Amino acid sequence: NVQTIPGGATDRSYTISSDDRTVADVDTNGNLVGYENGYANVTVTLNSNKNISSTIRVQVVSTPVQSITISGETDALYVGGHCFATAVVTPANPSYSTIRWVAKTTDGRDASHIVKVDSYGEIVAVGEGTAVIYAYSEHDAVVSNEITVTVTEPEEEIISVSSVSTLRD
Repeated sequence: NVQTIPGGATDRSYTISSDDRTVADVDTNGNLVGYENGYANVTVTLNSNKNISSTIRVQVVSTPVQSITISGETDALYVGGHCFATAVVTPANPSYSTIRWVAKTTDGRDASHIVKVDSYGEIVAVGEGTAVIYAYSEHDAVVSNEITVTVTEPEEEIISVSSVSTLRD
């Protein structure tokens, strides 16, 4: 909260800046936003007189993602099918909660010929095989979890016709 004194000042506009924008910065609405652990000096400077300013030192302490749990009916898919995997992080409100999804073969290669997975956890089966779907924290890739998906061709349904009759007008 910024206040200019005296209350009757004609130009109360000011600029807020941070000396380390990788740690903390001010967004377009004037809110202080912490980005990573550390310290930053945040300075408010009066626009009408750059010699009038005030600085505070802020400390940013983040709450990291500690674990990821994946849920959803994902173990078996048919080619052309799709499903959704859901990633839940612990604790419930970490500082950085973005989850990235990636699909690999069981030997660690790209699995886009088997499945494609988007940023929402939607898995689309494109070819037969087994793929490992990884969900990992964007901020710390060591924090991750995985599920295995097996994609098969759909079984063909055989319809047997024993007799055919035609109707005539």
